[in-house]
Amino acid sequence: YHSDLDECLGGVLNIEDSFGEDHGCLIEQCSVGSSYSGDSIQFRGDAANKETASDVVGTVGVIIRKCHIHHAAENCIDFKAAGRVLVENNMLYGNIGSDDGPSHGWNHGSHHMISCGKAWRVEHVIIRNNILMDGAGGIEISGDDYYMYHNTFVNNNRDYRGPNQQDWGQDKPQLAATEQNSKRDGSRFKNNIAMSHNEAEVTFYLAGSDLHIDGNCYYNTGSVVLGEWTSSQNWTRRNFNDWKSRLRQLSNVKLDDANSMASDPRFSDDGNGKPTGSPSDFELWPGAGSPCLDAAVELTQTTSSGNSKQITVEDAKYFTEGFGVSSHVEIVTINGREYTVDSIDYK
Repeated sequence: YHSDLDECLGGVLNIEDSFGEDHGCLIEQCSVGSSYSGDSIQFRGDAANKETASDVVGTVGVIIRKCHIHHAAENCIDFKAAGRVLVENNMLYGNIGSDDGPSHGWNHGSHHMISCGKAWRVEHVIIRNNILMDGAGGIEISGDDYYMYHNTFVNNNRDYRGPNQQDWGQDKPQLAATEQNSKRDGSRFKNNIAMSHNEAEVTFYLAGSDLHIDGNCYYNTGSVVLGEWTSSQNWTRRNFNDWKSRLRQLSNVKLDDANSMASDPRFSDDGNGKPTGSPSDFELWPGAGSPCLDAAVELTQTTSSGNSKQITVEDAKYFTEGFGVSSHVEIVTINGREYTVDSIDYK
């Protein structure tokens, strides 16, 4: 809590196993970054010494909030065998995306600010109310039940050569707010702003994946490009209208970005659309006249009137009672009234 964890030779902070039990681990109001050859925050730090377990979630019950997570040689957050994790109200920026940093020569082997190394299973992470800016791509969706909402993604076009790279020369989009290049279940992407990415604003593997997507704002001073992965190596670029038409064709995709927009969010100060450095140096929130104001969609809906203590909703995984962190307070709004969440039955 309230610590500066910076300037490390390897990774900065490792979170180890809890064998399926909630850790109750809280990382709050910290600066975590400037690693020479590793991640800012890595789950399962001993992964190199253990066999890959794609069917096991080991480290669970972690909250990361109100932190600056920055300038990692690899990823800002590396989910290895992680589950029931809440990442909220953070600023993530400036990672380089090079596997092992310069130790074996600069490369493109560890892309995105939030990712998952190796083939470890990741399950039920909530990523909300964060700013992800000037990194080596935004979020790599590496498991099931990724709940991403109310985030701002801006200008994540960096690599070891510096900011504002046009591509990584791999003919597949890394410089985007999201990358999901294989079938996943339970991806939720709502009420986010994604702008100024040089390859695509978002990319998803659409066929067969359980995806709920709506209420988002996409913007680029050039043309808005949205990417559909058709295999782990091939993708199709789509404009906004073509993207929505494609979503409507797929029964497994819900909400179809029907209430989303391709518009300038009109930030108060966005560095002329290409901000670099720290998000603290800019005003990355919708200003007066922004089409994003009051344009968010509901996350989920109630399925009954409930009672004074309990109510059923269509999808409870948007929320958490703390994942074992006793100090966490979760507030939900139902019909204009606020309620505190005491417990959740996800079944």
